[in-house]
Amino acid sequence: MRSRLDAALNAPLSVVVAPAGSGKTVLVSQWAASHPDVRVSWIGLEPADSDPRRLLDHLLSAVLPPGRGTRDLGRPHAVNARALGRPVLESLVGVFREHPPVVLVLDDLHHLAGSPLLPDLWWLADNVPEHTHLIFSSRIDYGLGWGHHRLSHSLIELRQSDLALDEAASATLLERIIGAPVSPRTLTAVMERTEGWAAGVVLTGLGLRNEDDPEHFASELRGTDRLISEYLSEQALAQQPPERRSLLLHLSGLDRMSAELVESILSVDDATSLFEELERESMFLVALDRNREWFRFHPMFRELLRYRLKAEHPGAATEICTAAADWHLARGDAPSARLPPRGRIVGAGGDRHLRTRPRGARTQRHGVGQSVARCFAGRVPCDPT
Repeated sequence: MRSRLDAALNAPLSVVVAPAGSGKTVLVSQWAASHPDVRVSWIGLEPADSDPRRLLDHLLSAVLPPGRGTRDLGRPHAVNARALGRPVLESLVGVFREHPPVVLVLDDLHHLAGSPLLPDLWWLADNVPEHTHLIFSSRIDYGLGWGHHRLSHSLIELRQSDLALDEAASATLLERIIGAPVSPRTLTAVMERTEGWAAGVVLTGLGLRNEDDPEHFASELRGTDRLISEYLSEQALAQQPPERRSLLLHLSGLDRMSAELVESILSVDDATSLFEELERESMFLVALDRNREWFRFHPMFRELLRYRLKAEHPGAATEICTAAADWHLARGDAPSARLPPRGRIVGAGGDRHLRTRPRGARTQRHGVGQSVARCFAGRVPCDPT
């Protein structure tokens, strides 16, 4: 990945977009440390930086050499719109042009979500001089103007799948945390549970420190583990509006989901747009096919969501699973149908996120017991515990 960032130095922009805890900041920091000959200026953004004057001060401080003071580029125009404006941006580009080459990192760009400053930054990326390179690191995929950069500048994009740790990197990281190598079986269990999510590997390593049976601990690790639960709750769930948070909990009742399925059984009118939003916001959503028709959540995130769903909406997981089974069976797809344990089927009318009956569902389920039972050998019951 560092080599890919190297290759982008002659282009105006690189972007790193991935969920919380994926190692975005670590990657760019390590890349910068491996290039002592490159002048790197780092701006760690905060919500307060949506103030155009504050952001402008950061940009000037990053460009001007130490001890050279500041430059007065004039007051940001249309302060009420919270933007810098073209005159100030053009003056800023002039400052870049007058000073030595620099790589400018804007980390945690997601803190500017919804700010009119975002188009200003994209304009800046389009117009910086050749000896200036910008790196945007964010949890949110804004996508403003990236198509132009892909065509004109071979834009380098590093995303969730690129940042996922492989077995070798995970083994090295775990050994550093634990102080001893992990067994191949323990490593396999860690990889299956974390899927290379960096924060998950780190938090698993912290949990393994005092375990007598590390393989068992790793294989039984869930998103409800205290360290992982606290991290995901703080970094992902706590940032969501109440309605979106509740919808995420209900989506977790599905092992995999398509737009048609979600629209059928949940109160979602445009699930395709919902999936696009969740991907842009790096909400641990994983595409399962090249056509991007089926998706799932990262296992640890899904397990946390299911745990919260069971606590906050008792019975909803069973209702969702039953409705999804009806939907699959109505389409002749018995292997994909997953029914709740016998005797646990409940009506779907008591939850505002559930439709009263799946769209297109058949009234009767002929032969459900035999057809579904053949497909369920060894599967985990759909009702989470």
